[in-house]
Amino acid sequence: MTKKLLSALCPALICAGTISSHETVQFSTERSGKIITGTPATIFSGEKSILHNYIEPETSGMNKVGATGSTIYGYQSYADIDGFTGGMYEIEPDGTMTRLWDYEYSTIGASINNGWLRNGLLCGLGVYTLGSDDLIGDYAYHEFNISTGKMVTMRRIEVYDEYLPYFYTAAYVPDDDRIYGFGRIGDISADTRHIFKSAPADKPEEAVMISEIKPGERCYSFCWHPVDKCFYGVNTWGTLVKIERDGTYTEICKLPFDNLANSPSALMYSPYDGYILWNPTVNEAKSRLYALYPSEKRVEELYTFDVDRQFTFFTTSDFKADEASPAAATYLGCNFKDADHHGTLSFRLPSKTLGGNDLSGKLTYTLYINGAKTESGSSDAGSEITVTVANLNDAYYTFRLEAESNGKTGVPCVAHIYVGNDTPKSPANVTLTENAISWEAVTEGIHNGYLDLSAIEYKIYLNEKLIGTTKTTSLAYNLDSNQELDTFRAKVVATCNGMDSEEGISDKVILGQPLSLPVQIIPTEKQAELCTYINRDGSPEYGTWRLSDQWGDLCFASGWSYEHPDDWLIMPVTMLPDADKVYSVTISAARGGMTSSHEYFEVWAGNAPDPEAMTIPVIEKTRARKFNEWVDYSGIFAIPEAGTYYIAVHGVSDPDQKDLIVKNIRIQATDFSINSPEAVSSLKVVSSSDADLTATISMTLPTKYISGADIESDKIITVKATGASEVSTQGKAGESITITVPTAQGDNYISVVAEIDGATGRTNEVSVFTGMDMLSWVENLSSRISEDNMSVELKWSAPKESLNGGYFETTGIHYLIGEVEPDGSFIYEPFRTEMDVTEHTVVFPKGTPQKFTRIAVVAENAAGASKAVYFVSEIVGTPYSLPILDRFDNLQPQYQPMSASAPTSEYSNGAWSIGQPELVHPDFTGNQSTFAIIGYTDEPSAKVRMRLPKVSTSSLTEAYATFEVWTGHHCADPIDIYAITYGMSSPEKIASLPLGNGWQFITVAIPEKYLNRPWMNLYIDGKLNSSEHYLIMSSYSIDKSAGMTDVAEVTGSINPQDGKIVISGFEGESYTIVRADGIVASSGICDGLTAIAVNSGIYIVKAGSHTVRVIVK
Repeated sequence: MTKKLLSALCPALICAGTISSHETVQFSTERSGKIITGTPATIFSGEKSILHNYIEPETSGMNKVGATGSTIYGYQSYADIDGFTGGMYEIEPDGTMTRLWDYEYSTIGASINNGWLRNGLLCGLGVYTLGSDDLIGDYAYHEFNISTGKMVTMRRIEVYDEYLPYFYTAAYVPDDDRIYGFGRIGDISADTRHIFKSAPADKPEEAVMISEIKPGERCYSFCWHPVDKCFYGVNTWGTLVKIERDGTYTEICKLPFDNLANSPSALMYSPYDGYILWNPTVNEAKSRLYALYPSEKRVEELYTFDVDRQFTFFTTSDFKADEASPAAATYLGCNFKDADHHGTLSFRLPSKTLGGNDLSGKLTYTLYINGAKTESGSSDAGSEITVTVANLNDAYYTFRLEAESNGKTGVPCVAHIYVGNDTPKSPANVTLTENAISWEAVTEGIHNGYLDLSAIEYKIYLNEKLIGTTKTTSLAYNLDSNQELDTFRAKVVATCNGMDSEEGISDKVILGQPLSLPVQIIPTEKQAELCTYINRDGSPEYGTWRLSDQWGDLCFASGWSYEHPDDWLIMPVTMLPDADKVYSVTISAARGGMTSSHEYFEVWAGNAPDPEAMTIPVIEKTRARKFNEWVDYSGIFAIPEAGTYYIAVHGVSDPDQKDLIVKNIRIQATDFSINSPEAVSSLKVVSSSDADLTATISMTLPTKYISGADIESDKIITVKATGASEVSTQGKAGESITITVPTAQGDNYISVVAEIDGATGRTNEVSVFTGMDMLSWVENLSSRISEDNMSVELKWSAPKESLNGGYFETTGIHYLIGEVEPDGSFIYEPFRTEMDVTEHTVVFPKGTPQKFTRIAVVAENAAGASKAVYFVSEIVGTPYSLPILDRFDNLQPQYQPMSASAPTSEYSNGAWSIGQPELVHPDFTGNQSTFAIIGYTDEPSAKVRMRLPKVSTSSLTEAYATFEVWTGHHCADPIDIYAITYGMSSPEKIASLPLGNGWQFITVAIPEKYLNRPWMNLYIDGKLNSSEHYLIMSSYSIDKSAGMTDVAEVTGSINPQDGKIVISGFEGESYTIVRADGIVASSGICDGLTAIAVNSGIYIVKAGSHTVRVIVK
């Protein structure tokens, strides 16, 4: 019996053409639970889209490679294109890509982070992360038809409690039929350990640890080399490493990259290309293909993609290693004169097989040029051969020689050679000054091919305008410094034999007259060009100041830095004409990231666009307050002498923040006194009171005026501190003081300003949180459904702790109550209780259809509604009237809801789906209904329970349930029926279904306690004694009778007799014989004298309105 299930059954249904994947039903699970708002639901089963509506841009860029004849597949997880959807591509090392198909789960954030070819299928690991490769939302094993993308297997793998099955990266070894790779074990928040591990290629959940490793030894780029019989990888330190299957780890060389990101990136040995192809993930908005040559300790850039793209894995079927096939030939060199298009190649044929055995006699060989068969011949093993090639073009060629022995094709020997006139490299070190443009001479081609140095000329551009050509390495040109302030860039292009190089570009030069007051930098694109951006912390491109419209209007954004940033945004040069004036700078600032709450900045002034020249403080270190809510911040300053100055915003946020954003920078003269004091220093929070809502702050009073003059020692300095309200105190220059400031609930930004003789100085600021913490979950939540099933009574008690360990009180609490989504968000506006009320009844409108719902209670205090959501699950709404019959037509229950129930931990390993039973096993055919609900497990054993919809038995004195179930081999054992009604805390067993040899219709009499009730509920329950056992129900019905038609009452007798029950009389009347366990043994119409053979036991027999208890021996 094949392994399934029903994560795999639904894709099987797709293959069978019965239904599309997004139409399959998902059964809700009955449970109460606690979650934090925003926790995602399982994604490897929900509705998906496989359409994409974006357009791939035209490819551009200069190729470092030509066509090679290799066939490489890759999964592209990201591209900086609107509407991009992750999917499989066929890709060539020159960047040519053909999209094959979309990955259907990519539209909801999942990706395939590892993939390999096995048994003609693409196998892979789908993963949905929560912002980090260590936070796994969902995980699954897939198998696809690589040409069409049709998914033939999909199996979810649990990793919540055990991360061993989860592979950061994995590589397939065909000889072992296993995958090897990297992962971790232990608690992510406590004792995470990183490991090298292995698993069967189709069962990642059976992973075993090979060795424990250091965190930096993880390889997010990782592949198997079938010729070298080892793994190669690039670890998190940027080192190329060799790894054996037993975990032996050898460092080869440090690669020239310092911006590698810790996320899966494609790495693969390409036999037809002769190198390891690599698309590293880097911390910049660029994506490139590289060739790695481990034996040469060399890396070569091949291609730069048109937009930022990322492949997570590559795979190829070009070559299958065979120990008996010849090893690779050795490339000895080539002979092409200058730019000739004909020449020779020299090789030494192999003398050994790949497995190391000697070769003898003649070997045949074949030469391929860019994948096309060109020359062939034969020579002795180990001999040197020379092959002539002609009629080539100016191009980069891949020459591949393969030797053959005894019908076995050997390992390819590959040489990459540029033939003909090469394209010049880009001119380096282009420098622009006020009177000249210069650069370095170009002496090489981009492919290291032939370059006629005597034919090289240079074209020079200034701000995109051609201003001259020359054979030298400089051009005189004068810039006018008296013109309006503007930016200038020079570009130089080398040209040789009709081939143009890439542009060499100078740094930006800003030249012209300074801006005059008042100045406002909005910014426009033109204004942004006049600014200077300095990345002093050396962070990648994404961690530097840039112009962005991501937040609506154009603004400056600081980027994302893993460390403490040191990034400077310097405004254009501005004339400050009067040293006796006080000047002000006002900027609008906000947080650009929702979770980045510690964004800080300073503002300085200086006499040059250089951080070292920024010596005049304007605004002290200040915290940006809100996400995308702009707040104005101002500061004043004085200058030592009139002249030109620069205003700079210095980003000083905490590590790992996401974008400080600023705009509307205003510089102007003020009427402030030149004798205004400097800002207080050493400002900090000494203590705070959450209960009293106060903060005590300390500071040192200024010793200088903003003019730089000393403050007189006898001057009284008044300090005003403003939090929830303003308080003040006094002191003298240089004195350390403290003051207690009223605060409010939440984050407080306390501004402090010194004042002397009415002259207000520069402001400083400190932030502090005071007040209550958000509450944790409510306690002791219970629910009780009403007798009519139209309301739910909830009771609970107040939370006993706060969510983050901060101050809280157990009174003064309101509670929010309502139906919630799986992630804990309220579906509609919740009901808000009166203060400290801890019970509520949720009433559903008359006529509400029966449904499964989650009802949550959330505590709310002064800190706001808690993110801690405690919910209960209930079935509410109008009970169905009898009769009902459900055959699960169109793969959907006709009567909703049906919900999986897990009353104990025994049920935690069970699951349900819906489909065609014969797709699970061919013997499971013969059911009258086409489809069935199927309980299953992938564990050694489990229990499963399904709750059927609620029905009304009001005014009924009898009712029966009939189940069409599989009772043959590999069925659940036992299969029990449970029931519940109003007033019961849990269901009770009312019958056990008898097992048989296949499909059975089994009728169960509903016990009297469940009759004449506004609602009652049935459950079907089964024990699965292995992963190959199933509880399969193809239909069920609940009716007022056992299927018989009532007729006029007649008289007669009911008696046991020699293994039979004999009913005499009651002609035309219906009868029902029920075993003591509730199973209907027989039913029908009496024909005067009716004898029914039964096993020995106790029976309840009803004929007409006559009911008796009989014992059959």
